[in-house]
Amino acid sequence: MHVDLSHLGVALGGGRVRLLHGEVLALPGVAVEHLFLLRRGSVLAFDGGDARQPRIIAAPAVLGLGDLMSEGRWRCLAVAHGPAEVQPLIATALGRRMATLPEGHRRLLADLAAEIASGVSPVNR
Repeated sequence: MHVDLSHLGVALGGGRVRLLHGEVLALPGVAVEHLFLLRRGSVLAFDGGDARQPRIIAAPAVLGLGDLMSEGRWRCLAVAHGPAEVQPLIATALGRRMATLPEGHRRLLADLAAEIASGVSPVNR
């Protein structure tokens, strides 16, 4: 499934996009086609359909890297929380490069990405 990003806010120079409160960046189960560099503002991530406990992701952050590396699909609904600014990055080039890594490296990166995406820091365990 292709996700059309033309609905996203007002395009700025350098590929940056201004988002309004509530604009959707990611839908659960949809293939990760873009990573988002969150430059300003914050995003709410609703994991597993639980609207009661969203994670707040504040700038600066990269959205979607954990999802891309672990499953290749978004695991959450991600929406702008107030005004925000993102820079979409095409994920396919990173995915192609990741595919050339040895299996052990891919597994390690996928495990780390899954921990980061779940909010567990591999450094602070």
